[in-house]
Formats: sequence, C-alpha cells, structure tokens
Amino acid sequence: MRGNIVTAAAVFGAALLLSTVLLLAGMWILVNRATTRLTSTIEDHGRAVERAGDRAGAPINVALKDMTAGLDRDAGAIEHAGDKISHPTIPSDLSIKMQGGVAVQQPLIIRGTDRDGTLPVATKVGK
Repeated sequence: MRGNIVTAAAVFGAALLLSTVLLLAGMWILVNRATTRLTSTIEDHGRAVERAGDRAGAPINVALKDMTAGLDRDAGAIEHAGDKISHPTIPSDLSIKMQGGVAVQQPLIIRGTDRDGTLPVATKVGK
C-alpha cells in the first residue's frame, strides 16, 4: 500500500506541475497576443488620427487666414467706435431742455461738448 501512495503522490505532483506549466504558458500566450493586438490597434489609431489631422488642417488653416483678414477689417471700426461714443459730436445750435424734475441717486457729473469734457463759455446750467 505504501508504494501505491508514493507512486500516486508522484503522479499527482507531476500532473499538478504539468497543469501549472500549461496554465502559465496559456496565460502567457493569451497576454502576449492581446498585447500585440492592442499595440497594433493603438498604432493604427494613431496613424488614422494623423491622417485626419492632415486632412482637417488645410481647411482650418484657410478658415483662420480668412477670419484674420475679416477681423483686421473690423478692428479699426471697433477702435474708432469707442472714440465716437465717448466724444459725441453735438451740433452747436442744438438746445437741450429738460422738462420736470429728475431724481438723482448719486453725484451728478455734467460733461461738456468739448473734447476734453468742458462746457463752452456760453453754456447755462439751470434756469
């Protein structure tokens, strides 16, 4: 009986060792194939992104050049619009009269028609 147990233990140990080796070899092959496929997929995706970027880059570049020219045209108008708003040109013969009272919530600043904001000498404030 003792010889059978030793033989069975030896066979069981060899079978366990062989099954472990087969399991590890199978997992290594599986991981190696998955890694290879993943690497090739990542490289394919990278090439596809580069091709798409090359194709999209030309129209975007043309659009940016057109937009720059358009913005250059409008920039001068915007710049001078600020001057016109801050220093309006009011005709000298224009008379502005306010009828009734005006509620003043904060200090009132009266700016004149001159470029520096002063009032002409002939201007009357009040009645």
